[in-house]
Amino acid sequence: MDTFGIKMESCQNGIILEHILFHLNVYVDTTLKKKKNLFISYSVRLSLNFVCEINQMNRAGLAIHIEAFRTEALMLLRFQFAFDRIFQFQDMKNISRSDFVDRLIALKAIENDILIRICKFDDNTKGVHSFNKAIKEVSNSHPRILELNCKIKQFRQLIEEVKLNRRHLQLAHLKIGAEDNEYQLRFDFKPALKLIIEIIDLMSQNKANYLWSDGHYEEFNLRKEVLNEEIDAEN
Repeated sequence: MDTFGIKMESCQNGIILEHILFHLNVYVDTTLKKKKNLFISYSVRLSLNFVCEINQMNRAGLAIHIEAFRTEALMLLRFQFAFDRIFQFQDMKNISRSDFVDRLIALKAIENDILIRICKFDDNTKGVHSFNKAIKEVSNSHPRILELNCKIKQFRQLIEEVKLNRRHLQLAHLKIGAEDNEYQLRFDFKPALKLIIEIIDLMSQNKANYLWSDGHYEEFNLRKEVLNEEIDAEN
């Protein structure tokens, strides 16, 4: 069903649906009350206003993007922190071969999850938070816009191969003829994590620590633990 050229099935939340029903009622009321020439002008105006409302609701501002990026980056750092701690195999002398394989599989699951999460930042899908979407909200007057664009391009090139060959063909989809039966650890994602944090810093024009607590006594600055960086409180 089309309402002023907007397809009903393209609207994916209750707020937009409510707007559709409101404008549809106005459309019907106007048909009954207005002459044809006035109705055409009025319906076109409503249609344009409605399109603007749809765009505003689907388009996230830069601050909202940055907040989502920092939340996702915090999870990425925590997963990488867990990976690093498990990978130490401090009890290697006390575990069986099956225990060892169990650890490898757990580490591979973390590696896979980190890859999926990293690829979110290079996503062109509509209605998502990604660097590709957020950069459109950055003003050309941003003092480090050139460096920001350069970093985003560098990030895209860094993950391109693993995104296409691992994420697309094996994790998100299983290409015909392809297999995903490996549990060997293959990737070091810390350079990508470092770039993600740097890009968020540039966008927000503010460096931040990423603090995590597993409990009252288990508190970590993940930026320091994973990337060996610590930001002064003044920044």
